[in-house]
Formats: sequence, C-alpha cells, structure tokens
Amino acid sequence: MNLLYLSLAPHMGLGDPLGYGTHMREVASALEEAGHSVVRYIAGSGGLVPAAGVPAAPGDSSPAGRRRPRFAAYVPPPVRHLARDVRELWHNRRVAGPLARLVTAARTEAVYERSAFMQLAGLELAAARGLPHILEVNAPIEERRDYHGYPLYRVGRVREQRKFALADQMVCVTSALRDYLAAAGADPARIHVIPNAVRPAAFALDPAARAALRTRLGVGPDQVGVGFVGRFGFWRGMHALMAALAEVAAATPRAHFVLIGDGQLMPDVRRFIAERSLGSRVTLTGGLPPAAVPAHVAALDVGLLAGSPWYSSPIKLFEYGAAGLAVVAPRVPAVAEVLADGSEGLLVEPEDAPALAAAVVALVTDESRRRALGERYRKRVCAEFTWARVAAQVTALLARSPRRRGR
Repeated sequence: MNLLYLSLAPHMGLGDPLGYGTHMREVASALEEAGHSVVRYIAGSGGLVPAAGVPAAPGDSSPAGRRRPRFAAYVPPPVRHLARDVRELWHNRRVAGPLARLVTAARTEAVYERSAFMQLAGLELAAARGLPHILEVNAPIEERRDYHGYPLYRVGRVREQRKFALADQMVCVTSALRDYLAAAGADPARIHVIPNAVRPAAFALDPAARAALRTRLGVGPDQVGVGFVGRFGFWRGMHALMAALAEVAAATPRAHFVLIGDGQLMPDVRRFIAERSLGSRVTLTGGLPPAAVPAHVAALDVGLLAGSPWYSSPIKLFEYGAAGLAVVAPRVPAVAEVLADGSEGLLVEPEDAPALAAAVVALVTDESRRRALGERYRKRVCAEFTWARVAAQVTALLARSPRRRGR
C-alpha cells in the first residue's frame, strides 16, 4: 500500500532525540518493513524526508538546531506563545496545496498522521479524497494550555472537535487517553489503543561490549548499574528521582547511577550531585545520538522512572524491558496496564522518593529477584510491545477502514 506518514508539527523533527522523534522514526520504518511504500512528510524536518535520510544532527532538525533568536528571551512568554499559535494556523493554511500535490504524485492510498496543534490540512485532504486515514493522538491539548501556554486554546479546542468529526480512525497509546478522547467527543468505536513499543534487537549487547561500556560508565565489577534515560523534565519526576538516588547511595555502596539524557532540569541535577558530593556515584552521559541509546541502556541492571503523566506510554519502559532490566516505575494506570507490579517490575507511588529508594535498594541487594523481574518483563515486551506489532495493528486498521469499505 502507498502510505503517507504525516506530521505537520513545525517544531518536531524526525531526528529529534526525544520520545516523539523515536516514535515517528520507528512507526514509519516498521510500516515500510511490513511491506508498505512509505512517503514521509515531516514539517519539523523541512517537509519530505528520504527513507534513509533521517536527520539527527544539531542544526538539522533537532531541538538544538532550532534555537530561538536571541531577542526572543526579551519577549514576554504570552507574546511568544501567541506568535507560535498564529504561526501554526498559518502553517496549516500554507501546507494544504503542497500536500494535495504530494498525495497525487505519490499515488497515496492511505494516510497515517501524527496529530499536531491547529493542524487540519491532512485530515481535510484525506476526507476530500476518500482516503483511509489514521490519526495518532499522543496527548490532550490541555497539556499545552497548562504547562506551555496556549493563548488560542479556544480556537485549538474547536479545531480538535473538527479533527474528531473528520477522523476515519484514531489511535492513542493508553486506555486513559482513549477514555479522554471519547469524553471529549471522539467516536469511541473509532478509537484504538496501540501502546508505544521498542525494537528488541537493538538492545542485544554481547558480554564483552557490555563489560567495556560499563567500565566507561563507571560501574564497578561488583556494582549494580541503576539508570534513567530520557529528557530531564519535570513531568518525569526528576527531583524525586534525585532525592531517591541520594537515599540509595547512603544505603548501599553497590549502586552506581547512570543518567542518560539532558533537559531543562540538568542544572538542578548537576547542583544536587555537587552539593551532596555524589560525583563518584553518578555518571551523566548528556544527550546521546538515538543510535547510541540502546547499548547504554543494555549496560545497566535497573531502570528507573519516578513520574509519568496520566495519559503517557513511556517508551523508556519498553527499552528497559527489551534490555532485560528490572524496572521501578510509578503506579499509575497507564503504566500498570503494560507492566505488572511484583511479577514484571516494581510499582511505587508517583514521585515518592522514599518508596522509590526502598524499591531500588531491594533490587540492588537481591540479584535473583532483579534478574527474574527483568527476564519476565523482557519476554512480555518482546512478545507484545514491538514496532513490528504496531505496524501489523496499523495495517489491520487500514484494511478495515470505514472509507475502504465504502469504496
């Protein structure tokens, strides 16, 4: 099938080293591997992106390469946010013509679109052409309003309702998000839950390479590598994670911490480590190229997540699982539906530093339990949460599209 993979978010690039970048790259690639011919149109990467030409360097499509002009620091946030909202509306209008020409030239038979703020062009084009269309929704729009500023929220809300009316089918990553979409007006019969996933083979690391990488990361021969991978942001409970780290360090010398990633809370993390003289117990890798992340995760023994938004399906959970790590994560419904407490990992109250620390100490000091939890979750992840399985589910949805049946 000739598929158009579409993301009209102007600020989300295919090569970005964050969860959305991973999701876009992997879904498009998995659909290709499933036998479809996939054309990628990623607004944040400049439009058409070659199948093998995924940009991943600063200055290309990464956040580092899309820095705000210097004068932006002097513009009040409400003004910046309003300019962003207006720019997104303009972008939606500007892209309609090029998209129509692309769909014709590529002989597009179906569209898979990642939902983006204010963007209706893809939905309207697919509806006008009678093309099967899947709209992927990853977060409620209230998140932008509450945390990032959304002066034109009411306009955005109206446009979300328009998306629901135009949607052929919708997919989301958690049951909680499905329930939200249904309550917001989407047709429940057209909403399908497809959790995030992983490519297990990428996390296979031979023993010699693993031992060498552990040494470079500062994990001693008799130590347990305890780590976190992802953006250092408030929504992942970084402050609670750091407090737990200090408690674990005081409780046992066997834990060495590896924090993989970067973000707005990195200065806080560095300050915390310095103030408590934890430099010898913690390794900060900084941001890594996406291709380097799997080996670094596979070099660890325990994977941590202190907090997670109610609607989120953290890719890091499946990365930890694919690598066979024992996982400690927050006890929220969206996590509990993909990780069984006690048999596949340990769930604790969100951002509860003492509970997180106690769970980590229990795993560090009990190797047999640590290995058993990691192996059980690895088996489930490899069976249920792979990008190949995501592609198969998407293919099945396209095959039974209401628009396809109507042809």
